[in-house]
This record gives sequence, C-alpha cells and structure tokens, in this order.
Amino acid sequence: MTGPVLIWLLLAIIWGSTWMVIKLGVNELPPFSFAAGRFVMASLAMYLLLKLRGGRLYFAGARQARLSIVSGFLIFGVNYALVYWAETRIDSSMAAVLYTSLPLFSAVLAHYYLPGDRITWQKVIGIGIGLTGVILLFRDQLALKQADLLWGSLAILFASFLCAVGSLLVKKQTGEFEPLSLTTSQLLVGTIPLVILGLIIEGNPLSYSWRSAHVFGAAYLGLIGTGLTFGLLNWLFSHMSYSRIQLLPLASTTIAVWLGWLILDEKLSAWELAGTGMVLLGLVQATRSQ
Repeated sequence: MTGPVLIWLLLAIIWGSTWMVIKLGVNELPPFSFAAGRFVMASLAMYLLLKLRGGRLYFAGARQARLSIVSGFLIFGVNYALVYWAETRIDSSMAAVLYTSLPLFSAVLAHYYLPGDRITWQKVIGIGIGLTGVILLFRDQLALKQADLLWGSLAILFASFLCAVGSLLVKKQTGEFEPLSLTTSQLLVGTIPLVILGLIIEGNPLSYSWRSAHVFGAAYLGLIGTGLTFGLLNWLFSHMSYSRIQLLPLASTTIAVWLGWLILDEKLSAWELAGTGMVLLGLVQATRSQ
C-alpha cells in the first residue's frame, strides 16, 4: 500500500471509534462542554507542537487568516457542535450512518468548484452502493417516528454539509499552506464557539462531575481523534483526490458498526452483514481508478 492509502485507512479506523466515545461522554455530560473539553485539549497540544517545530499560526496574511477562520468555524466549531448535540438525541451508530451523506455533498460541490474532480458514473454508482449499504445496516433506526430523532438526524445532515463546504475550501488551496499550521489555526478558531455555547447554555464546565473516564475520552477525542487525524487529513489533501478523501465516512461507519459488535457485544443481523458488505463494495467501486 502507498503512504496516502495507509493514512486514509488510519483515519477511517480512528474516526470509526470516535462515534462510540462521543456517545459515552454525552450520556453523562452536556454536549457542548464535552466537545469544548475535547477541542481545548487538541488546540493546546497542537499549538505546543507547532511552537516546538518553529511554525506559526495562520492569522497574519489575509488569505491565510480567511481560510483558517472560515474552515475552522465550519469544520470544527459548528460541525462538532451539531454532532455532539445530535448524539444526545440519536444513537451513535445512526449518527455515523447519516454522516455518510458527506460524500454526496462533497461530490456535488467538487463537480462545480474543482475542475479536476468531476462526478463520474463510477463515483455515482460506488457512492450509491455504499449509501444503500449503510441504510441496510440500520434500516429500522432510519424510520424517524419521534421529534428528537428527526431533529437529531437533521442536525447530523447539516453538519456533514458544512464539513463538506469547509473541506472544499481547504482543498481548493491545497499546497499553499503547511498542514500543521493550518490545523492548529483551525482548531483554535473552532474551539471558541464551542466554549461560548457551553458557558451560555450549560454553565460552568467545572460544576459537572468529570470522572477519569470522561477526561480520558475527551483526551482521546482531542489528541488522537482531532489533532492527529485532522493534521493527517490536511496532509492528505495534497496527496489524494478530494472525492476519495470524502469517502472516509463510509469506511468509518463500517468500522463503527464492527467495533460495536467486537467491543460492546452488539449483534449483527444478516441485514447488517449485507449492509457492511455493500459499503465495502461501494468503496472499491468509487475509488478503483482515482
């Protein structure tokens, strides 16, 4: 396997595990404060790493500052505020399934705004097969019969759209920015709205009972699931096509399902096994010649 493919697989594995960790956290802690804890840790760690490597934040030049602020606000701030809030209303597997709408949004946006990344029939067929697979995985859960399920699901869909927009902005300027500097700047920007939302809506975060498991979960999500992964993602934008990168949610959703079976003793029915197979088949079809 080539370096970019290995990085792609590593991102899929890590992000596949984050849905479960988020759900465990928001079961006991308010969502915005838990999300803010994750991103405060990630921001501090990435900033220290940036300074140790002699890098600088991207807020000096107009183009650098604009990209950092807009993409950071969309990808980290609003996106994760919606994801964490949604997981208080829907289960983690359903959230992961719905987030696989990201490749669809990305493919359409790339077709219009990235001349070298047009939609092809191969991509359409592959994504269609993959999305059919994730629907089969949780076909019962996708029957929205309660208001909480409806609003939580809409929040995830809107989050995936905003992430696609933010990622497109980064991809359009691939090669102009150093990944570590960009990631750190984005994290600092995205942390601000999460902290503000937590303070206004949920109050003092120190007033909640943060057990060691919560701290570990926030640290894993912040250091591994955010700092490491998004640094690698920004590197990957220079080494892989945008549409292929945006197929990551399909792979991470499949991994999330299997982690639930292996670790949480969740059972996989014949329909769920078939759905997992379709997701993998769709990934092969959509990325075969990219």
